[in-house]
Amino acid sequence: MPFDTLPAIDPEIELAPQDLGRATLRHAAQLLRERGHVKKALIDHRGSLCFYGAILMAAHEDCFAGVNNVHKATTSDAHRSAVAIIEQLLPLDGWIVWNNLPERTADEVIDALDAMGNGRAP
Repeated sequence: MPFDTLPAIDPEIELAPQDLGRATLRHAAQLLRERGHVKKALIDHRGSLCFYGAILMAAHEDCFAGVNNVHKATTSDAHRSAVAIIEQLLPLDGWIVWNNLPERTADEVIDALDAMGNGRAP
């Protein structure tokens, strides 16, 4: 079946939590590809994001526009679902420490988000 004949996705249909979490993680990886990776900050003056900053922005695009938006991001189903997957597949004491390790590269962070977004451990 050609792609132009596929039915549109109904926005009224909610994704299962696992699917929503995976989609959020894949979106976070794409945000890092587009905006760049940063350490020791959620977001920098250029708009680059850290591992967790990308997850927040994937969960709520305007999350850094104000305190209320950060709260909306952290309490969203997308955020909760993504965090649940991370906790299963990336057994670390702290994602911030992992992101900020001097040897950690942007590619490693993006690859980890992509892997988890596809249901695999990084």
